Amino acid sequence: MVTFFVIQYYQRLGGIQVKKIYLILAMILMLSSLAILAGCQNKTVENVADKELPTFEQLIAINSYDEVFKTHKNIHINNLCKYSDSSKNIVEDAILMPGNGKVEYHMLAINAETKEVIQDVSRIGDAWYYYDIDEGTNAILEVGVSFVCEVSLPDFFDECKPMGKAYIDGDYIVHHAYSIFNNYDDIDAIRYDYTYCFNKETYLLEKVNMMRYDNNHNVVEENVSVFKYDVNASDIFESTIYDRMHSAENRIDVEIIADYNTENEKKYNLVATTDSILYAAVLNDVTYLTYSDPECQNPVTDLSVYEGLKSVSLYATELVFDDEVRYTVTEEEWNAWTTYKNYTIEQYYGDIEHFVIKYTDNAIEFEKGQIILFEGDKQYSIRETENGYVASDVTGLEFTQGELLGGGYVYDEFVYDEELGAYVLDLVAEMGMYWEVRFEDGIPVSVIYNEFEENGEVFAIISYYTNVGTTVIDIPEYDFEEEVEDTTRYTATEEEWNIALNAGNYSGNIVTFDEGELLEYSYKYANKAIEFAGMIVVFEGDKIYQLQELEGVWYAFELEEGLGIPTMVPQGLNFSDYEYNEEKKLYVPKVKTGAELYYSFVFAEGALVHVLLQSTLDESNPEYYELISFNIDEIGTVVIEIPEYTIVN
Repeated sequence: MVTFFVIQYYQRLGGIQVKKIYLILAMILMLSSLAILAGCQNKTVENVADKELPTFEQLIAINSYDEVFKTHKNIHINNLCKYSDSSKNIVEDAILMPGNGKVEYHMLAINAETKEVIQDVSRIGDAWYYYDIDEGTNAILEVGVSFVCEVSLPDFFDECKPMGKAYIDGDYIVHHAYSIFNNYDDIDAIRYDYTYCFNKETYLLEKVNMMRYDNNHNVVEENVSVFKYDVNASDIFESTIYDRMHSAENRIDVEIIADYNTENEKKYNLVATTDSILYAAVLNDVTYLTYSDPECQNPVTDLSVYEGLKSVSLYATELVFDDEVRYTVTEEEWNAWTTYKNYTIEQYYGDIEHFVIKYTDNAIEFEKGQIILFEGDKQYSIRETENGYVASDVTGLEFTQGELLGGGYVYDEFVYDEELGAYVLDLVAEMGMYWEVRFEDGIPVSVIYNEFEENGEVFAIISYYTNVGTTVIDIPEYDFEEEVEDTTRYTATEEEWNIALNAGNYSGNIVTFDEGELLEYSYKYANKAIEFAGMIVVFEGDKIYQLQELEGVWYAFELEEGLGIPTMVPQGLNFSDYEYNEEKKLYVPKVKTGAELYYSFVFAEGALVHVLLQSTLDESNPEYYELISFNIDEIGTVVIEIPEYTIVN
C-alpha cells in the first residue's frame, strides 16, 4: 500500500520521556504497494526482435522526476491494495508536483469498502501535514530536504532485479523484475514480483503490478498502480488536508526559532491547528525538537495546550543521538546484576510458549495479573474476591524473586565475542549447551540459551529484559485471608466430583518451576486433543501425535515418549478414594501409594478450579514443593479446532 512511514524515537530529556519523529519518510507509490493482478494488457505480444527496446536502466532514467517534470506539471497515481480480507482493501490517490527544489504532493488513502479515511497527507512548501487513523493529525516543518521516495527513482530500483527480456504487449513496453529480502531478527523473509508497463511511444511509466509473497511462498498482498500525467487536482480531491489546515477555525500560526541566541539562530513559520501534533521540525536534513522555553527544557508536542491562541512562538534545538553503544561490561557491573530484582522479562520457550513476568524487590506479577507478594519470610498470593483483594499465604510453594542474572551466570566463564557484541559460554561439545548474554551501556538486554539434542534438534529459550530498574507492580489494597470471612464452599458432592473429573473438556494455565525458574503455559483439552501453548496434540487409540503444518498441509508425527501427563485431569478417579483436607481446602488421596504422581483437587462452589500434581505427599520431603499447578478457568465448553491431517509413518 502507498504508505507514509513515521519512525518515532524516544529519548529521555531532562527526566521527561519525549516522543518525537526522527524520520518522516514519505511517499507514495507502488513502492510499498504490491502486486501482479493481471499483467499490463491482454493484447497480442509483438516479436521483440522487430523493435529495439530501451533497457530497464534507460527507462528508469527517463522516468525520474527531473525528466518527467520538464514536460509535465504533475503525476497522478491511483493505487489499489488487495488483501485476503477484502474489508482491509485500500484505494489510494496521489498527485505529485514539482516544488522549490523538491517534490510536493497530496495523497489520500481510504478503505475500499467503508470509504473511511486511512491517511490524508499534503507536502507543500515547508509544510508537511499528515493525518493517520491511528496517529491523528501531525504538522511538521520541513525545510530544504525531501523525504519523498520517488516513483521512478533509481534508489527504488536498486532493490529491484530485472528478469528476462523486455517485450511489447499492446501499447506497452513490459519489464518484469523481482526483489527478495532475507529474514532479519524477527522479520520474516519476503519476495516481491513486479510487472512494469511503459508507454511504448513516450516511454513513460503507466502501470505497475506488484505481488508480495511471505516466507512460505503465499501471496499476502496484491497491488496495481496506474499512472496519469497533467491531471486537474480538483478532479481527484474534493479538498486537501493542506487547504483545511489553512482555513480551520482553530488555525494557529507557529513561529519556530531554531538555535536561539546562537550565531546559527533562524526563524521559520508553520501553519497548524490546535488539535494537531508537532513532534519535530526537520531543517536541512537535521531533526529538531520543539520547546515552549528558550532553554529548551519543556518539550511541546501537543498543540492543544495553546487552544484559543492564534499564534505562538516555539524554540527548537537539534536532536542529538549517542551512536556509541557500549556492549561490554566490567566484572563489577556483571556481578551487580546477579542479585538485581527490578526488571520485566519477556521469554520465548522454543515454539511452545511466550510469556511476560514483572519482578520487583517485593513482588512478582504474572501475565494474567496474578501477584505474588514477599513480606519478610512470607509469600502471599493476591487474588480478587467478592470481598475485595485477599492475600493468601503461599510460602510453601517457595516462589523465587528471580535475580536478573542469578542462577549461575559467572563473569569469568563467559567470553566476549566482538562480532556478536555479546558474551558467550559455549559448552556444546561438553554438555550440548550454549549461552549468549547481551548488554547495552552496561544494562542486560537479552539472554539466549540453546540446548542441542542428540537427534539434531535445538531447543531455544530467549529472554528479553525491559524496564530494568523502572518496573512497577501496582499492588492493590488487600486484606490477609485470615482477616476475611471466607464463605466459599470448598467441598464437593460425589455428583459434582464425577461431573468435573469425567468432563474430558477444560482449559486453563499451568504453572511450574524448572531449576528455580517459574514457567507458565496456556492449556486446553477437548475432543481427545490437547492445545498446549499453540501446539496441537491428538490421541488416536494408544498413540499420541503432534500436528505440524508444512507448506499449507497438516501432518501428524508420533510422539514416542508421549507427554507424560496427557490430559492433566485423569478420568475415572473415585470420589471415595479421596479425603478433604480442611486446612488446605483441597482433596488429597487417602492412601499414599508411592505412585509416580499424586493428584490433588480444589473445588469452589462445586466447580473444579485447581489441580496439583506432586511426586510425594510427604510435607517433610523437599520434593513436596516441586509441583505442577493447573488452574482451570473453563470446563465443559472448550473447543479445539483440529485441522485435517495426514499421519506420517
